[in-house]
Amino acid sequence: MRALIRRSVFGLIALIGVWVGASAGFATTEEVTRVAVHVTEWEFTSVSPGTAPTGTVVFTVFNDGVFPHDFSINGRTTPAIPGGKSTTLTMDFVQPGVYTYVSTVDDVDREMWGGFTVTGAPIATTRATTTDREPTAAGLPLRKVADVALPGTATRFDYQSVDAGRRRLFIAHLGAGSVVAFDIARQRVAGVVGRTPDVRGVLAVPALNRLYAAATGAHALVTFDERNLRRVRSAPAGDFPDGVAYDPRTNEVFVSDVSGEQLTVFRASTGKRIGAVPLGGTPGNVQFDSRTGLIVVAVGSRNELAVVSPRTRKVTRRSRLAGCEDPHGVEVVGSARRAYVACEANATMTPVDLAAMKQRGVFAVGKGPDVLDYDPGLKRLYVASESGTVSAFAVGAAGVRKLGEAVVDPHAHSVAVDPKSHRVYFPLESVDGRPVLRIMRPA
Repeated sequence: MRALIRRSVFGLIALIGVWVGASAGFATTEEVTRVAVHVTEWEFTSVSPGTAPTGTVVFTVFNDGVFPHDFSINGRTTPAIPGGKSTTLTMDFVQPGVYTYVSTVDDVDREMWGGFTVTGAPIATTRATTTDREPTAAGLPLRKVADVALPGTATRFDYQSVDAGRRRLFIAHLGAGSVVAFDIARQRVAGVVGRTPDVRGVLAVPALNRLYAAATGAHALVTFDERNLRRVRSAPAGDFPDGVAYDPRTNEVFVSDVSGEQLTVFRASTGKRIGAVPLGGTPGNVQFDSRTGLIVVAVGSRNELAVVSPRTRKVTRRSRLAGCEDPHGVEVVGSARRAYVACEANATMTPVDLAAMKQRGVFAVGKGPDVLDYDPGLKRLYVASESGTVSAFAVGAAGVRKLGEAVVDPHAHSVAVDPKSHRVYFPLESVDGRPVLRIMRPA
């Protein structure tokens, strides 16, 4: 079989840590670790040792194959190495974590990548740090537009949903047990509905004039008329309803029930519960794949991404996610056949090829990644984390590339994008003691 050799832009990352610290130019006093890397057609046959303490690592890369290969880790890449030759690459790792390595000249479908583990304490550098007292968006390709006061108590927010046509943003105010309707054209609150205790997932479906809210405290899915925010129905949604997805082909709504380890299913027009899909593990967020008409859900306790057929209400495919612990947040880009999954327990994001059900790398993000959203016009993915760090990625046919990362606010764990204006929204529970909606625009 002839090898398929082509150049691929492949994201290179650290699996743990808010900022990946391997970079040329940081001097350290640590001892040098020497690592032998052997590569051939379609695989890295060995990386020995596979771990090193923080400090300087010298990789000696041997091409045992016939075709040229290279070795790339954390943004630095060797020249293409001819068959039978070798070269070296010196890296200074200042942060512990697991760093993805890859051969960039090979077909990524061959999965020529792996993880190199760095252990020990972080090494201090002269890089400026961001304090909790003075958060900044420096390093993130966003600029602040305004902070708009929101009603209710200075308590936690959760998911958001944009109706671009009506120019509305719906925000789950979890701590206040309410859903806020925000006019994104006039930059002001348009309405509030209460009696949605511990509300988490919200989803607007303009085609049906419906708004759905997962009221965890009531163990229910609450359906509203989106136009006037009048309550249509409240129906049982399991022990711990969280994420919400809508399938326009079957006219059904799917809600992840974390404690019940299932998806609960509802008739979209009426909000009536009509069934459930067992998952065998605790689900995180759930999304509809417009390309295939299937439901995609993260199953955190199994470290899996699962695909569900709405017609049979059964799991049809599962993919074990390597280097992804407790997957929770999911953003599906149907046109690109990609799912982007946030891994809560080890601060990473992994893209998954939904056609092949294979990962295409793993990327470091902020601690406790929670909500993701995608801007289809700019082809940007935003990942918001419980630490307040927001990561921005360029995603497309060429792969995934991190554009920047910074602390927006200690409570900036939820993000939403208006696809028309490209503005980005972060509901913050307390700025000077009051809840606000931070509006930012692309730099």
